[in-house]
Amino acid sequence: MSQSLHRLFDLLTTELLERVKSGDASSQDLNVARQFLKDARIQAPAEYEPLELLEQEVKARKLNTSFEDYYDDPNTPPGIRPPN
Repeated sequence: MSQSLHRLFDLLTTELLERVKSGDASSQDLNVARQFLKDARIQAPAEYEPLELLEQEVKARKLNTSFEDYYDDPNTPPGIRPPN
C-alpha cells in the first residue's frame, strides 16, 4: 500500500473512532464504520466482551438477531450462513 493510502486509511480510522468515542456518531457514521471494518476484513471473535454485551442488549430488547445479510464474505465465521 502506498504512503498516501496508508495516510488516508489512518485518517479515516481516526475520524471514525473520534466520532464513535465522543458519542456524536450518527447512524450513518456507524454504518460507514461497519462497512469500513467489513471491507478491511476486520472481525472480532464472538467471545469479545463488547460483542457479548451488544448481544445481551439485543436479546433484552427482543430485536431481530438475524444478521446473515451482513456476511457476504466466503470466510464468514462458523455458524453464520452467508446469504444465498
